[in-house]
Amino acid sequence: RSTQELRIALDAWRAASITDRAYWPAYAASYQTLGEPRRALPYYRLALPDRSDDYLWLLGFADALEDAAEGGMAWRVRRHAWHTIRARRAKDANLLVVPEELMGYARLTTRFAPGDRDLAVMRHVLRQGLLSSPNPGVEATAREMVLAWAIATDRPGPAKAWLWQQYGRRLARPAYAEIAIALQENDFEAMERLLAKQADTLPRYDRQDATRAVRMPRLGQSLGWASQENYPADDDVHGRLEQDLRRTSTSLILDTAWARFGPLRYREHGAALSYWLTPDVRLVPGLRLRDQRVTNDADLVNVPRLDRTTSLLAEVHTRRTVTGLTLGQRSALTEFSTAHLNHQHRFGTRLGATLDLGRNQFAPETAALRVGGLKDEARLAFTWDLSRREYLTLGTAASRFMTQSRTLAGIGRRIEAETGYRIRTDYPNLTARLYAGHTWFSTTASTDSLAARINPAGDIPPGSFFVPGAFTYYSAAIGFGEFLRRDYSRGIRPFADVSVGHNTVTGAGYGIVAGVGGSVFGSDHLSLAYTRSRGGSGVNLTFEELALRYQVHF
Repeated sequence: RSTQELRIALDAWRAASITDRAYWPAYAASYQTLGEPRRALPYYRLALPDRSDDYLWLLGFADALEDAAEGGMAWRVRRHAWHTIRARRAKDANLLVVPEELMGYARLTTRFAPGDRDLAVMRHVLRQGLLSSPNPGVEATAREMVLAWAIATDRPGPAKAWLWQQYGRRLARPAYAEIAIALQENDFEAMERLLAKQADTLPRYDRQDATRAVRMPRLGQSLGWASQENYPADDDVHGRLEQDLRRTSTSLILDTAWARFGPLRYREHGAALSYWLTPDVRLVPGLRLRDQRVTNDADLVNVPRLDRTTSLLAEVHTRRTVTGLTLGQRSALTEFSTAHLNHQHRFGTRLGATLDLGRNQFAPETAALRVGGLKDEARLAFTWDLSRREYLTLGTAASRFMTQSRTLAGIGRRIEAETGYRIRTDYPNLTARLYAGHTWFSTTASTDSLAARINPAGDIPPGSFFVPGAFTYYSAAIGFGEFLRRDYSRGIRPFADVSVGHNTVTGAGYGIVAGVGGSVFGSDHLSLAYTRSRGGSGVNLTFEELALRYQVHF
């Protein structure tokens, strides 16, 4: 992969390569190595009549077709090779004794007959001793094939061990394998090293994903433009470039929702402008209006018709952290300021932590808190990625619930745990989850005269008017596509989540989320979601919401 020397050699013999068939295989392989499949394809097609029965050649031809976004033709070439080699093997049992034939069959088996059969073929390759073949080309190809198979079949552990065993700790190791394993294991140090030293030799999809993982948007955009020039018909390259450009683009976000929570009915409207000062610093001014009313005067009275919040978020991104500070002003029963600090930190490859500190925050626990209360809260959570598919989150939180004149109504403490298994990692990214949490509350005997305004009895209510009782909640859920609520998708796709649970105070609970999200005009994102839940908040009230969100990038 000495790309500069390779280009010099290609230029030197380009004239001869057009008429001399001896050059065709070398030029086809060279342009494919350089990531220029459209320049490789003419040489593959020139040589095809002489190599129609060469399975390795057919596989290389199919790879070039696939790289050039001719996936249908690539599939037909591989399928033809698969049927042909199976028919020949049925007639000649000794066919696969030839190393090249065996490796061609192994590659086709992993694609057209995955599972037990491809595992058996790989074991056969190892038993044949091809990894120590006296033919250096056969040995190198066999090593690469077994390594690629381990990565493609989602075996990052064995693949990593294979790298150490076969290539040595300090010897040359295939960059494509290292970056694939680093992505699967969230190994940010390895990604940064490979992007700094070998970006040009990395697979185009993996290097784009790596720049996003280590938060290097400018490099991702540069590499994306280069890939777009070499693969103009590749939708995946174009989609990744869109995501990288959108990462630092200015956007306007509008949302509206119709909701009810027990006796509360409201319409909520929001607007925010996401503006990137630099690739690492973002400002988001926002406005949120809530038009609300109550349907039962026995629960709440004198609810302010309009609840308004203005805010400004300043967010700083580094390769391992995201830190955001939000300052705001809310007008509900009275005027008061708000503040919220969120810090996310990634430790190593598998552990991440999130810290939230909030003052005068919106409190959704009960209807009275939503209308006339607030909370100060500190929350800390750790997430372990046990593997690419399993994760575990442990969290704890402490809250002080108050009236909007900051008279203490109660104190809450919470511990919670969630574990999940990603059944599918690509869309539909199906994930099953288990959750358990316990919340303790204590309340004060009295609050203040501001709280008395919304008390149907007309007097100063106790803290229990705002704060619920202690409870434990367990739930099991399964869902897919939740990212479509906020993240860009070229096509309009559905998402859903269903959960069942049990609350030790209110009994059985449930949660339902269903919606669609995707692009309407190309540079925008629209999502519509319906939510209905009961039992998770410690009060026996149903929450129901229909939410519409629209984001346009410019």
